[in-house]
Amino acid sequence: MATGATNSLSFYEGKRNNQAEWPLVADIPVVGRLFVPITQAVGHIVSTVILIMIVLLSFVQGKLLIPEKHRIIDGVYTDISTVIERHFPAFYYLFPQPPDRRVPAPSTGITEEQNRILAHSHVRKFHRDLINPKKLVRRNSFQVPNSHRLEEHHNDVEVVDDDFVRISETSMPPSFLKRIASNVSEDQAGIGNVKTKSINYDGRLAKMNVKYYVEYEGFTCETYHVTTADGFVLQLDRICPGPNMDKMSGPPVILMHGLFQSAGVWVSSGHHSFGFYLARNNYDVWLANNRTCSAESKEKHISLSWNDPEFWNWCLDDLAKYDIPAIVDAVRGHTGWHKVGFVGHSQGNSQMFLALSMDTSLNEKLSVFIALAPAVYMGSLLNAFPVNLLIGLEEKWFRRIFGINQFLPIMNPVQSLLPPNLVQILGYHMFHFLFDWSDTNWETKNKIHYFRFTPRPQSSKGMHHWCQMAQHKVIQPFRPHGMNIKPKTDFDVSCIRCPIALYYGTKDAIVDARKLHWQCWEGSKDKNGHGDGIVDLVAVEEVEGFEHMDCLWGVNAEEKVWRRVLRVFEGVGWD
Repeated sequence: MATGATNSLSFYEGKRNNQAEWPLVADIPVVGRLFVPITQAVGHIVSTVILIMIVLLSFVQGKLLIPEKHRIIDGVYTDISTVIERHFPAFYYLFPQPPDRRVPAPSTGITEEQNRILAHSHVRKFHRDLINPKKLVRRNSFQVPNSHRLEEHHNDVEVVDDDFVRISETSMPPSFLKRIASNVSEDQAGIGNVKTKSINYDGRLAKMNVKYYVEYEGFTCETYHVTTADGFVLQLDRICPGPNMDKMSGPPVILMHGLFQSAGVWVSSGHHSFGFYLARNNYDVWLANNRTCSAESKEKHISLSWNDPEFWNWCLDDLAKYDIPAIVDAVRGHTGWHKVGFVGHSQGNSQMFLALSMDTSLNEKLSVFIALAPAVYMGSLLNAFPVNLLIGLEEKWFRRIFGINQFLPIMNPVQSLLPPNLVQILGYHMFHFLFDWSDTNWETKNKIHYFRFTPRPQSSKGMHHWCQMAQHKVIQPFRPHGMNIKPKTDFDVSCIRCPIALYYGTKDAIVDARKLHWQCWEGSKDKNGHGDGIVDLVAVEEVEGFEHMDCLWGVNAEEKVWRRVLRVFEGVGWD
């Protein structure tokens, strides 16, 4: 139902009540309510101090504390952690040692036999190819010498690996102290190419504004607002042709960001951004934001204020139940297309998977579902310090430390008030430490722009929901404290009836994409083992050396992932 301006749609159904799941201040006895502000303030102080310590520790550099001559060990210029280990072992071993902090290599919850089968199941099939019994299978799960193309032949498939761009390798330090001190720059260490640190290297300013980045590349940006059934106002930014550009006549594609991010992550790599890549290929690109994530949108809810506990009483379930349907229907309504394409990254996929499990009729509105680094099963990183401590917190302690409103609200003023270059440094090292990101495959000049849209506000309830799911390593509905609800151990992929494609990296320890790959592969076969099952798995790519963000930000993401996404788009039905 349209309300007001033509760029606004509302699906509001009235106030909901889910306080039983996540008790708010109003549910606490009057006497206890007097202490809530104090405990919340103390909790925020504690969590902020912990966050600041993590960031500060990640910047410990031997150049500042130890003479240069002591930084050369066995002829190699090294970081402070190695120096301390050699010269101050008593202090060094105060920190947790392997295996306590070692970030596990990416692993999977499937068997060796299932892994062997998946090595030959990287399907790239179009609907028009299904009549051909010998389907082309494309692999890039290992590196291939530049001098030749590797081909494997089997009875039922032809396997072709056509990757020619090598990914640089990095080894992560094993211990806690080494981990936080592992940011010695390549120019200091005397290896690799010196990466630029110029803020305006390519002329762009670092802004928290999607429209700026869209218009900088010569396009125009149309802003739309859609109100969800529970009253949240979401911002959608549409990439439209600029002056002297032909009208984009292609079908609409929705791009949905991941956790702690917003829509700007799709357009902050300059000319080499996925959003612009699709627009240049004639697709009607819609950059979607989850609730509270857009920095530009002033109105967040039709009745609740930012400081109202009810405003933050939501989790992944609500993103799936309210945000996804509202966004899909809004794009369909504005474009007139019956079906839209959906590309999600990380949590952007999680909420679509849950949305499909809640309402399978949503499949009829999707031409294709592209899942980049899909967060359905959790990866081995969750076993490492300090993420494992966060996951293990009981609900009462989680609420005491992080509160019941926004999760780590200190990130808002930091991102808004500090210089962008400093925010980039702080943000990168925080996420690098906590979630094992690295910029190995990124264009360094873009980092300052990435962290204009990372991090973005999230609710404490939403983060606690992720902790619940991480304990069982699979996405599932929120489980209220004290309610005897049996947790799930697997995700039922039979709810996926639209064409789906999976893209993930071999060095992504945040998600276990291989387990999802296996389930979709099994679901794509009928009882006789033929490719006519429930799940329409049209493509899978496992990219050697790619980490969690590289499908979006990798310097070679276009040839590794994006071109293949386009081939999938060309092969599915949009009517």
